[in-house]
Amino acid sequence: MDRMSKNKRYLLAAAVPIIILLCMLAVPLSVRFMGTDILVETEPYDPRDIFMGDYVYLSYKISQVDIDKFPEELIREKDVKKLEKFRGHPIYVLLKKDGKFHVVDKVLLEKPSEGIYLRSRLEDMYVFIYRAENLDRLGRIPQYTTKEELDYYTKVYLDYNMERYYVSENTGKKLEAMSRAGALVARVKVYKGYHLLEELFPEETMNGAAVQY
Repeated sequence: MDRMSKNKRYLLAAAVPIIILLCMLAVPLSVRFMGTDILVETEPYDPRDIFMGDYVYLSYKISQVDIDKFPEELIREKDVKKLEKFRGHPIYVLLKKDGKFHVVDKVLLEKPSEGIYLRSRLEDMYVFIYRAENLDRLGRIPQYTTKEELDYYTKVYLDYNMERYYVSENTGKKLEAMSRAGALVARVKVYKGYHLLEELFPEETMNGAAVQY
């Protein structure tokens, strides 16, 4: 009896890492085989070191979301303490097709039952707090607001965890130049909020051919 118990424990110990590995693979495999292909535009990105040796950093147009795409309970809230409670809250970015590309339709606090959407988290609360502290009772922007300040009122940055595109070390200079110019299109496979960044290619081609390094 003791030997059988020991054997079960050994088998269980051996099975645990295999189960964990299978769980880790379940999501990307589901996205790969059941996901929907979408195209999203990149924006010019020019940090000091855009090309880090094994990946290129990307900026997407769907990452800069207009404030009016968010729920009213966030846009109209004037209590900063209530707004802070939303920090880190899961959000779901519902997408719609506009021409060749998918763009942001609206941002939801609850998981949608249908449609193509990406998961993210509400980390950039600065815009909402800035509005709460500076907009008047009617939600109007002061007339003396500069263009730079206007971005603080109207744009919210979202991170989709697909801002890095990995390549072989010391390669990808073409991608670096095109990323700086915002001339790349990303083909992304999406399934129930999860995603896989499949490939990048020049917008001028629009034929889905991957960039050659």
